[in-house]
Amino acid sequence: MRLVELLTPKNLLSRVALLLAALSPRLIQLAGSYVSPPDSQAAIASGSKISSSKVMLKHHAEKFKACLSGDGDVDLERFVAASTDFSRTLERFGDFAKPGLKDTAQNLRRVEQGRGRIRSLRVFLADQIKSRGARLANGSPSRGSGAEALLWSRLGLKLWVEMFKDRLKDRKATFAQMLRNGFSRSMGRYLDRFGRAAFNMASRQSPDWSEVRERTHLGCDDQGRCSEESLTDELKSFVKQVEPVLDRMTELQRTAGLEDARTP
Repeated sequence: MRLVELLTPKNLLSRVALLLAALSPRLIQLAGSYVSPPDSQAAIASGSKISSSKVMLKHHAEKFKACLSGDGDVDLERFVAASTDFSRTLERFGDFAKPGLKDTAQNLRRVEQGRGRIRSLRVFLADQIKSRGARLANGSPSRGSGAEALLWSRLGLKLWVEMFKDRLKDRKATFAQMLRNGFSRSMGRYLDRFGRAAFNMASRQSPDWSEVRERTHLGCDDQGRCSEESLTDELKSFVKQVEPVLDRMTELQRTAGLEDARTP
């Protein structure tokens, strides 16, 4: 296989899936060290307080919402900043997320390098075509272009939106199930069968929701009171405000002729 083929996003994601599979024994070991979070009543009774650094998805949702402009455009500088901030938060979800977050960071750097001082997504895409030759004959963004990096950055964010939507629909679904579903509705279609199978196998070793909440205090107040209602409120806010940004970005890339044909 040529070097250029090894560096395509499709093959990068395949290697990420394989890396996740290779990390499975380590993830099992880490899972054994988790401590289940105290229930709400126990937390109240003990008067425990949680860290001020708790995860607040509403905070991230507002940052993504601010990327939208009234004329149907997206502020690219704000999107990169919001995505970078969100990635830092996702590191707290567990080691299982780190390989994907590394790819996200690389893609965001490519977007930054490609945009220069451009903030408008619409202008950025036009510049990618005119100055960078970023559009292939089939309408997809060319390999290594800023437009391609933007597409993958968007799909990485979509994975989490789809996961949170699953949690809102089914409280009994495991974190691993939601991870697989979110992956299949975002990045999964770009992988071959072997890559998808490797990812699905590795996802079985991801933490459960109770473990994620113990790490992040997601859905808890400053007094340590954690509730399903608060968690639902956080997830709803994120989905409601981030999904329109992804839809707008998809439409702008499609209009510019820089949307991968496999993306619905």
